[in-house]
Amino acid sequence: MTTAELERYNPLPRAIRVPLHPAAPRLRATPGNTARDVLARVLDVDPRRVVVTSSGTAALRLALRGLGEDGGSGGEVVVPTFACGQVVQAVLDEGLRPVLADVGDDLCLTVSSVARATTRRTRAVVAVRAFGVAPDVLGHCREAGLAVVDDAAQSLPTVRTGAASTVLSFGPQKPVPAGVGGALVLGEGATVASHVPVGDWRSTRVRDAAVRGVRRVWARGPAAVRLAPALLDRVPDAIERADYSRACTLLPRAADPVVARALAATSSVATEERALVHARFADALSGSTTTRLHARSAQHLRHGYCVLLTDDRPRVAAELAAAGVETSWLYYPLHRTSRYGRWASAGPWPAYADDVWRRTLLVPCRPGLTARQLDRVATALRRLP
Repeated sequence: MTTAELERYNPLPRAIRVPLHPAAPRLRATPGNTARDVLARVLDVDPRRVVVTSSGTAALRLALRGLGEDGGSGGEVVVPTFACGQVVQAVLDEGLRPVLADVGDDLCLTVSSVARATTRRTRAVVAVRAFGVAPDVLGHCREAGLAVVDDAAQSLPTVRTGAASTVLSFGPQKPVPAGVGGALVLGEGATVASHVPVGDWRSTRVRDAAVRGVRRVWARGPAAVRLAPALLDRVPDAIERADYSRACTLLPRAADPVVARALAATSSVATEERALVHARFADALSGSTTTRLHARSAQHLRHGYCVLLTDDRPRVAAELAAAGVETSWLYYPLHRTSRYGRWASAGPWPAYADDVWRRTLLVPCRPGLTARQLDRVATALRRLP
């Protein structure tokens, strides 16, 4: 194996036998059930608290827009640095100032990192659920008088945290594998009609439609574009060049049945089935000295990811690629990019995200994989040194 191949931390298999994101199952539509109806039923909430949007980013912008005058121009919003760049961009697009904060062992914001990033201008905290894990910052935020936006873009819509609002996102790489869409769910006692201004959303333009089309192709993962991202220097380049402008609109009517079917399919996957996959992978890695499952891996699998931690990621990824298993990563620390680094919080910066992003590796585990494919993954994990 050449040095160049070892430096690539997501080498693609020559023949992908087990994709990270298998095709969503084809289901028949249920008459009379809109995406909003299905989501309200899955979450057991009043449909009036739910609005289905064109994307998760649009839902997040809508949640931030609903903060009211106190959250207007000049207000600050704490955001984890281990997150998608669109989270920070949504804050900027709504005239707010993002403040990047570090994450902890759960790959989520911690009470101490939020406390360090909070000032008298702070209005809200976007608590991103990395790999489905809910951040434990709600109590601190309530005491500090801060609103919490629960960003569950990488989570199944089944666990509520009591946040002021919850943002969901649907897509090929998300636990809800619809091709488009997102949703905003308001907290108890609130309704979209009375708390969130919807009428001033701008209409979709031709340019926005083109950007979304390109992003949909890219979102299918490295296998779709036959590209394996490099380990260090070239990863930030994609973030610097990315165009995160996204139309802030409601879900198009034609896409509603697709999202409704994806929600119904996702919510019907038994927790027991995911637990069996977790147990199989944990057993396969029991003899490895280089690789282990993340401590919260049981919860990760329930939300659609298998997260490995390894100090030799390029070699582990190459070994799995040789077995036909596609792997990838999720986030690059945003404070390391020139685009968003300026928003890093002041004071001590432990930068746990700097260390952990180099050691995480995502392995296929999603519903839709066959028993034979899961066997292939388990066999490949068992062969790791």
